[in-house]
Amino acid sequence: MQIEIKSLGEAIVHKRCLLGFTQTKLAKQLGVDNTYISKLENNHALPSLELIDRLEKVLLFEHGTLWELSGILSEELQELVQEVLAIVGEKKLINILEGVKRSKRYFGNASLLVVEVLPVVRRKCYVYEI
Repeated sequence: MQIEIKSLGEAIVHKRCLLGFTQTKLAKQLGVDNTYISKLENNHALPSLELIDRLEKVLLFEHGTLWELSGILSEELQELVQEVLAIVGEKKLINILEGVKRSKRYFGNASLLVVEVLPVVRRKCYVYEI
């Protein structure tokens, strides 16, 4: 039997239960409050990409699964990151993003994007099918 997961919250609940974790146990492993886990599972909060990355590791998701379900970055942006990775390579892209992050200049939404995308790129931000 295959279960159709439609949201980030559903995916977290499903995998947490499969692994026998309580919300409290998961919260401790992630270093967050258990009420925050409840908010995530009920789709009342949206985690940072860094927390999504940690959730994927703790709950044994394939890398990129929760990132895609979160909808934080559009499909077009995910594809763009992949294209840039293919052209300049991971190390060069990380250097570029770190340079923007260290810069004293404000690049509008791009600055916020760099802060969120950089940890994911560091871990090879490949997008996987669910």
